[in-house]
Amino acid sequence: PLGLLDEGIMVPVRGPQKLAFLAHLSLALLAGLGLERSTRAGVGQASLRRGALLVLPGALLAGAGLAAALAPGVLRDVLGAAIPALLEPPGLAVVEDLWPTAWLTSGALAVGAGLALGRGGRSALLAGALVALDLLVVNVSANPLAPAAFYDLRSDVAALVKPAAGKGRYRWFSYGVAHTPGLPFEPEVARAESDVWLYYLDRQSLLPRAPALDGLEGAYDVDRTGWSPPGATFASEGLQPQSFLEHRGRLRRANVRWILSFRPLPETVTVLRGSVKLPEIQAPLGLYELRDPLPRVFWTPAPEGSAAVSAAADPAGEVGYERLDPHTVRVTASTPPGIIVVLDGHHPDWTAEDRSGPVPLLRVGERWRGVVTSGGQQVFTFRYRPRWPLMAFILAGLGLVGVVVLARP
Repeated sequence: PLGLLDEGIMVPVRGPQKLAFLAHLSLALLAGLGLERSTRAGVGQASLRRGALLVLPGALLAGAGLAAALAPGVLRDVLGAAIPALLEPPGLAVVEDLWPTAWLTSGALAVGAGLALGRGGRSALLAGALVALDLLVVNVSANPLAPAAFYDLRSDVAALVKPAAGKGRYRWFSYGVAHTPGLPFEPEVARAESDVWLYYLDRQSLLPRAPALDGLEGAYDVDRTGWSPPGATFASEGLQPQSFLEHRGRLRRANVRWILSFRPLPETVTVLRGSVKLPEIQAPLGLYELRDPLPRVFWTPAPEGSAAVSAAADPAGEVGYERLDPHTVRVTASTPPGIIVVLDGHHPDWTAEDRSGPVPLLRVGERWRGVVTSGGQQVFTFRYRPRWPLMAFILAGLGLVGVVVLARP
């Protein structure tokens, strides 16, 4: 049903199946409890009817799979009235190639599980095993296992990244494979029938969500959940190397210094620091450095109390940045009066204090943090203390009370 929504509407799930998971799980558990109570309630003719109902869903699914195998065109035309996408050429391919095997297999396993449940006793354990087998069959292609080395950087990529990582606290950005259209693959990869290589190559090219595996910080991943703060991510449209100059300013203001790209970037604003050839891709992966990166924290002159500060570091101020833990940052400053700008995301649950106590936390630019300094030697501590835990505990307690009440006979 989410397909009916306008494409511009963001929902906080990556796909409809994620949205419906809890509902499906709850319905399955309720159906199982009802089935268990029903099978214990009586014997004879009623028990036989219940046994038939246990087998019927699997039989219907297997029958649909058989129909897809014997007459896919007819089945597509019948269902096409409700699902118009099936009437397109790709729809027929799905009906012919995917449905017969998938539905016949799951239907047969469901029939077996129904028979085991109907028999009861120790036979019911077989039903659980058949359900687990069905999950394995359905998901084996979607979740292929990978060795631990899959998540390690190749030695030549690590040799390219490590020297840059030691040059201060800066963020990384990458276009990766996913955002480089027309990238020429080697023939053996192009013929692969799995997208595992895509994930592997995006890992090797440090796509924004991957640098954390190497103790690095990335910036501007694509919003995949709908929950990302405004301005914290890029839209996938236009996120390509040829559009680099259009979002170069945002990258700079996000403390990005290092950029990985399979396509050349403009020499006027970047410097190529090295490249490496991945065996799976014909084009080399280049490591580029912005010519004028902004430090993570800097001083800038501005009217006292003003948050309307352009992101431009001023060499007159000396500032230091220390992350004490994921929720605490300490900034030391020796500057004239002005504003200390920290290129970390602003959020109302962050607070700031100096030696005298709490100080106002400013929103600087599109989404950064800042504090006013009166000049001289200063130490500012930023802490993140979210407000939601109390409400979460209250809601969890109410839910627990509801479970206890509903569980009473």
